Amino acid sequence: MEWLLPQRCRCCEAWLPERSRNPHQPKHWLCNACAGELEPLQPPFCPRCAEPLQSHGPSHLPCGNCLASPPAYDFALAGYRASGSWRDLIHQFKYGRQRNLARLLSDGLIRCLEDPRLRALTQDRPCSIVACPLSPIRQWQRGFNQSHELALQLSLRSGLPFLRGALRRRHGLVNQVGLNRQQRKTNLRGKIKCTQRIENKSIILVDDVLTTGATAEACTEALLQAGAQKVVVICAARG
Repeated sequence: MEWLLPQRCRCCEAWLPERSRNPHQPKHWLCNACAGELEPLQPPFCPRCAEPLQSHGPSHLPCGNCLASPPAYDFALAGYRASGSWRDLIHQFKYGRQRNLARLLSDGLIRCLEDPRLRALTQDRPCSIVACPLSPIRQWQRGFNQSHELALQLSLRSGLPFLRGALRRRHGLVNQVGLNRQQRKTNLRGKIKCTQRIENKSIILVDDVLTTGATAEACTEALLQAGAQKVVVICAARG
C-alpha cells in the first residue's frame, strides 16, 4: 500500500518515508520539518485558563485576566499551542471539511488527561464529556461540529461517557471571529442552553481552540445551571 499510495505530509504535502502509522500520533502524519513546529503547551501557563505566560513565576497564581474576572469553569487545559503546523491542521479540519483529522487532533485532548488535576477528578467522581455547540447555521455551513468530533474521539480513547447534544446554541448568533473577549461574552449571553439534567456530575467540556474563553464561559454557565458540580475545559490548542 505504501508503494501504491505513498503518503504526503498533511501540512506541506512533502512525501513521507515509509513508517508505521498511528492515526492518533501527529508525528506519523507530518514530515520532520512540520513535526518540529509542534509546540506542546508547557509551563509557564495560567493554572485557570491555560494562557501561556511570558516568565516563570509562582505556578499557583492565575494570570491577570483570571484575577480580574475569574472564569466560571474550574480550570482549562490544552494539548498544544495554536501555532505552526498544529494550527494548519486545525484550519484544515474546521474549514477544509477534513473530518478524518479528528483522530489525529484528539492527541491534544489525550495530553490533557495526563494533568494530575484532571486525573484526580476522573478517579474521584463520575465524569462525562460534553462538546461545545455550534449554531445550526454554522454547523450546516461547515457540515459538522468540530468539537463534537473531537469529543467523540476522546470518549472512544478514554472510555469516558459522551453526552451527545447536551448543549445547544440558539439561532441568530453573530460570527465570533474578530471579536474581543468582552464582545464575545456579550454575543453569547443567554444563547447556550443545556438540554439534559446532569446533577452531581463533573463535566469535561471539549472545544477545538481556546482563545478568549468566552464560549467556554457561556457553556460552563449553562452546565452549572443544569446541576453540574465541576466543569473542566480541555481543548486541542490554546490561542
